[in-house]
Amino acid sequence: ADQMNPNLKQPISPEEQQRYAAQQTAEYQRRDAERKRKLAAFSDSEIAAEYHERMTAAQRQAWRDAGIPDEWQDYYRLGYATGRTFTHENAPFVSDAMTIPIYDFGRKPINMQYRILNPPQGVGKYRQEAGLPSAAFLSDPDRQAFTDELIVVEGAKKAIVLSVYGAESMMTVGLPGARSWAGMVERLKPCGRVYVMLDPDAQKPAADLCHAIGKAARLVQVPDKPDDLILRLHRAGDQWRKLLWQGRIET
Repeated sequence: ADQMNPNLKQPISPEEQQRYAAQQTAEYQRRDAERKRKLAAFSDSEIAAEYHERMTAAQRQAWRDAGIPDEWQDYYRLGYATGRTFTHENAPFVSDAMTIPIYDFGRKPINMQYRILNPPQGVGKYRQEAGLPSAAFLSDPDRQAFTDELIVVEGAKKAIVLSVYGAESMMTVGLPGARSWAGMVERLKPCGRVYVMLDPDAQKPAADLCHAIGKAARLVQVPDKPDDLILRLHRAGDQWRKLLWQGRIET
């Protein structure tokens, strides 16, 4: 670059450095204020209640087909958004989406996960609310702290399925993605044992997450997506729990 533009070789004066630093600080403060404004507006809105209360019988059945009974749909206020507009590379597209509110402890609303039902080719099917910080799903938002043992999976729906089918004694955490940890590493380090159970194609990110969490983490390798696997194994009893016993410390 400096061969194309010799001016790049010129030293930056202290005044220019200060001006640049001030501009960066001002931009950070502007973005932080905008995030806080959007989060406050989202927290005060009734968007989750609307999506939940307007569900039709067919839309509730779609959640049942995913392995989540009505009483759990009500507990998590799962919903359905019809004809919602999303964007990809600045181009809008419209799709129905299943909605999962994301709460922090004390049931404080912090985001919404959308499971897009008809994404265009090459577009991922999961999105969170635009403009809000990425957030992990907590399976027991009425608590005030993590349980000593918990399970980490990829995605809110998987975390719910684990809660429904046998993980009542342990919280489950649904990360936004295999590489999107949403600030959970530091929050999980004090736990006694953290079972990291990501999808089969995400074993490298799972191992990296275990290393990041430290001594509390146990890597659990599964032959299928955890929710699909548990729904199958549940019908044969609690065999899926044996997977946790096989979890190993990743060194």
